[in-house]
Amino acid sequence: MTVYTFPTINPTTSDLSIVGNTKVFRSPLNGFIVTGSRTGTRWQFKHLFANLFGEQRAIMQAYLARQNSQVHRALIYDHSYHGARGALGGTPLIDGAVAAGAGEVDIKGMSNSITDIFKAGDLISFLNTNGFYELKMILTDM
Repeated sequence: MTVYTFPTINPTTSDLSIVGNTKVFRSPLNGFIVTGSRTGTRWQFKHLFANLFGEQRAIMQAYLARQNSQVHRALIYDHSYHGARGALGGTPLIDGAVAAGAGEVDIKGMSNSITDIFKAGDLISFLNTNGFYELKMILTDM
């Protein structure tokens, strides 16, 4: 599996959504509903490229063929995201180990005097132990 960088071609429209790994079960006897949830929530990008011609069309077709269906991975950014809304600042680093599936991480290298460092909806990425970037969303203002 190889990670290929997405071409620098802007889509006509761009949509980023979260796909959960949940299943809803309804009892046929009493209608009782149980929702099961497992790890594995993932991001889904949908891009529309209307009217690609010439070189841009050839570059996109070659990129898609190179992906070999779902064999390889894409290094891509959200074209509709226009940057963090929080104050940020400093040089953030993860402080210590982070367990798989952890809902929190300790960060050092940012000033304690800054408020609203991250705002709900801000996106950040981490380089994981497999050498791939993971996109995460900030869920509450901090």
